[in-house]
Amino acid sequence: MEATYQALIQRFLEIKKDELLSKHTTLMIGGQADLFWECRDVRKLPEFLDHLKKLSLKFFILGGGSNVLFDSRGFRGCVIKIVDNSFEFDDDNLIAASGTRMTILAKMTMQQGLSGLEWANGIPGTIGGAVFGNAGCHGQDISRNLSKAVLYSPNKGIFEAEKGYFQFSYRHSILKTSQDIVLKAYLKLQKKAVNFEQSQQAVSFRNDKQPFGLSSGSFFKNSLNDSAGRLIEAVGLKGCQIGQAQISPKHANFFMNLGGATSDDILALRDLAKQKVAEKFHINLEEEVVIVDC
Repeated sequence: MEATYQALIQRFLEIKKDELLSKHTTLMIGGQADLFWECRDVRKLPEFLDHLKKLSLKFFILGGGSNVLFDSRGFRGCVIKIVDNSFEFDDDNLIAASGTRMTILAKMTMQQGLSGLEWANGIPGTIGGAVFGNAGCHGQDISRNLSKAVLYSPNKGIFEAEKGYFQFSYRHSILKTSQDIVLKAYLKLQKKAVNFEQSQQAVSFRNDKQPFGLSSGSFFKNSLNDSAGRLIEAVGLKGCQIGQAQISPKHANFFMNLGGATSDDILALRDLAKQKVAEKFHINLEEEVVIVDC
């Protein structure tokens, strides 16, 4: 395996070995990745992925580092962090590379006098991750804005996909079960008065309702008729701690790293929350966070 890694490093000199993944996530949990590559230009990503395929190397695509839990034992393969944050406007359309932060896009569209992304102000992730998980808040999500995207698949190569291709639903897209990777997203906006009040309310809501500290964001999806946070609080787990991981005393759907928490600590809290909620309410909580095995 070492010879395989060296062959790839010689081709792509920017690759790092044994990179600590905790440095690249908002939860700050994760051991070393065998290989780590920052993609600064999404046009280079297909070539890189083709090399990984030829070498039979496992990989994981990382965006802003929220909504993800890496194993404390690390990752046996290559983690690719997309940091290409280029974007451009074409009339009332926004074309953004998948590594562009959502909060930057929200602010820039408002500066351009375009409406439609006010709700996304303060969201920590990237547009690629937002499309992957159909990110949203306050009753809105990225599926309302997306018109199409440029994708890459190891089997299909580079192709354009219209909105219907993604089969969006609550915090879900087809990308969660396909091998397609977002290179660029096309967002449709409106030439109308920007709702600055809505944008500020989005930021204020996060500051008022969500805990500060190390977390991955909302851990579970809300159930059909109730919020995951209320269900976890109702079974008495708000503030519960295992090791250095804690269910936030402020919002029970946020799992916090108090400093030194491991992935096993977080997963033990997850299992406890799922068990208690299932026992009391007969509801199976579903993770919103992507859990990456070693």
